[in-house]
Amino acid sequence: MQNVFESLPPAPLADLLLRGVCSRCILRFFNVRDTGLRHCISNSSELFFQLRPVLVRVMGEERLNGIQEKVNLEQVSKACKPDGGLPSQTMPRICIVCLGILQLYLQDNVHSADDTDTRKSPVISEVTKTVQKEGHKFDSFCLEISIPALTFVREHALWCYLNSRYSSEGLFKGADVNERIVPLKESLKHLLVRPLEQLWNASFDPNSTFRVALFYKHTNSSAELSFLDGLQGSCSKLGCQGKSKCNNVSKATIGATRENLEYGESLSFVQRSLPSIPLHKFSDHFPWPPPKLDAPCTMTTRCFCRALYVGGRYLKFSRNISQSPWMIDDERKGKSSVQEIIGEKVLLLFKADGYKFHAAGREDIDVRMLGNGRPFLLEITNARVIPTQSELTQVEASLNIIKGEWSR
Repeated sequence: MQNVFESLPPAPLADLLLRGVCSRCILRFFNVRDTGLRHCISNSSELFFQLRPVLVRVMGEERLNGIQEKVNLEQVSKACKPDGGLPSQTMPRICIVCLGILQLYLQDNVHSADDTDTRKSPVISEVTKTVQKEGHKFDSFCLEISIPALTFVREHALWCYLNSRYSSEGLFKGADVNERIVPLKESLKHLLVRPLEQLWNASFDPNSTFRVALFYKHTNSSAELSFLDGLQGSCSKLGCQGKSKCNNVSKATIGATRENLEYGESLSFVQRSLPSIPLHKFSDHFPWPPPKLDAPCTMTTRCFCRALYVGGRYLKFSRNISQSPWMIDDERKGKSSVQEIIGEKVLLLFKADGYKFHAAGREDIDVRMLGNGRPFLLEITNARVIPTQSELTQVEASLNIIKGEWSR
């Protein structure tokens, strides 16, 4: 893996390491995919000292020391202790770009050569515990990852710095970082998918009904993204065409967007807006390169099955069964309902959280449903087991056996 870093341009490599960019984010910014990503030393300080002899040989000790001194001075000027003293000269422990997502949650030396030893990884351990607790059975899975919008801002800030510093050397050209680097989500999935496939004996499938969700949040998000308030009414910043559109973006709208910057459309809002902000304006609102962090992201996990559907037709011979539960003044009308008779049996088969009963029309409680039957659909919520067609046929047979019980 060290050979990959030795092949990178030495000056920006040393610069990034000294500023506390983790090794995996360095590869992302050099648009390096896949190669040894799982086996990187994530600690930038350790990797720097391993590569120092190579950097000295290529750059010369004087130039390398100059970069190190410049970075240390910048970090001292940006971060003083509350008591007025100076911070330590050690390099940042938490990656200033991914907020620790690719670094602290994916510890070094976790994977063996064949990627089978995954038990030490905090992410994989946490996700596996969640899956085991929920009791899902599956042969495929899909990862859903939600990251803070702050990562986009910090990526943009670092790209602005690299562009201004090294573009004359033919590096880091272009205004839109999204088109130039490997996305954070893509890197994280690459780190997790293969070990999880082997651990769970299941295949990764983007269309799988079984979903594993990872939610990352950072306490600094609101504070560091407060500059978005300054976007109110600015065509150049929002990328709007025409003054009338900008006038529609109220301060309340921007504030509401910032409150929900962790998920959904707001992420796209930030990602789309950043390239349209002129560099001199962006530097007024956010420092680049981005500053050190005191704490990493927090992570929560969740697993669930997408809605599954079971369809069929029902016949109703009784005049004392409603289509759905019928309550008047907390008093039940009728013996039961078609919804309950069918739904409860299917619910047990799927070991699901619940279900919804949908029918093509309805009939009154005292009206029978004969002929070819009425089409219905059961929407199964968070099923833990997906039964075979044979098992569904057995449930169908058991429902038909009891029809005489409700025929009066």
